[in-house]
Amino acid sequence: MSHLGTPATADETESTVGDTAPWDSGLQITLEPPEDYEPSDEAAGGVEFDEAITVEITVINGTGEPFGTIFVLLDAKFSGSPGE
Repeated sequence: MSHLGTPATADETESTVGDTAPWDSGLQITLEPPEDYEPSDEAAGGVEFDEAITVEITVINGTGEPFGTIFVLLDAKFSGSPGE
């Protein structure tokens, strides 16, 4: 697998909801708006939180080579503070 490149612009290293972050290799990652999430009784963790959300992330592979989503790392923030 070749090097995936870097974000197309320096401003794309942090994306916000609804943004698509294009990479110079052709990879694109889009973060959809969050939706309320109600964990099931079988859900692990998160019981100490009053609210939960779910976020859909779309990866478009325009690199021309196979891409494993295992290489996508996410870091969430809310009002500048790390998410849990």
